[in-house]
Amino acid sequence: MLAASDIDLAAIYAPSSGTNIRIGTLHQDTTRPAFLLMDQLLTRHFAVLGSTGSGKSCTATLILSAIIAEHPNAHIVPVGPAQ
Repeated sequence: MLAASDIDLAAIYAPSSGTNIRIGTLHQDTTRPAFLLMDQLLTRHFAVLGSTGSGKSCTATLILSAIIAEHPNAHIVPVGPAQ
């Protein structure tokens, strides 16, 4: 087995066609951006999960801001646990 080259990783992690949301970088390689595919994201339910202090609120804000920028008339219903 050989390790993936820089060219291989660039092809694997390149954003696909369509609307993408950049959500940061890969944990294993902070030079590579991480994307969500907006069309696939909006056709399913999704959750933002993580431990306390991991950045869930910032991530949700980033995702929702990108969705609203691309789809200003989107219907969004955030749901969270009662406190």
